[in-house]
Amino acid sequence: MKACSQIWKELTKPKYKHLNAAFMQPVDPVAHGAPNYYQVIKRPMDLSNIKAKLDDSAYHDQEDFADDIRLMFSNCMTYNQPGNHVYQCAQDLEKVFLDKWQKAQDTFQALARQQAEAVQEDNHAEMEVPHDTAEGKLIFVPKKINCTNR
Repeated sequence: MKACSQIWKELTKPKYKHLNAAFMQPVDPVAHGAPNYYQVIKRPMDLSNIKAKLDDSAYHDQEDFADDIRLMFSNCMTYNQPGNHVYQCAQDLEKVFLDKWQKAQDTFQALARQQAEAVQEDNHAEMEVPHDTAEGKLIFVPKKINCTNR
């Protein structure tokens, strides 16, 4: 979840204040002139709630975190019309998220490939060189496997 925390920190940086200000706290229908917001949006989400869930380890995996970020943007674009300033902020901040998320996914996939290759190399180390049989076929004879926890 470290990558998710880093992405959250990126989205909340002061350099994105012009984009993230509307998403830092839950929507206040009175202050934001959106009296029917909670009638239209059934699952509200904002960056403060996402941070609280990160801090409480409420996310089962990275995808749960990404789903909440996407929900936040989707809610905004559902309630606001294209061309609206907040709608545009959602689109622009979403681009920042998608860029950071893709980089994190690429890193996760690279690590998974490295782990798979390491396991494969370990499995090959457990095999002896192929032996010829009387029929001319090659067989692999596994080395003795130690099944203890030592």
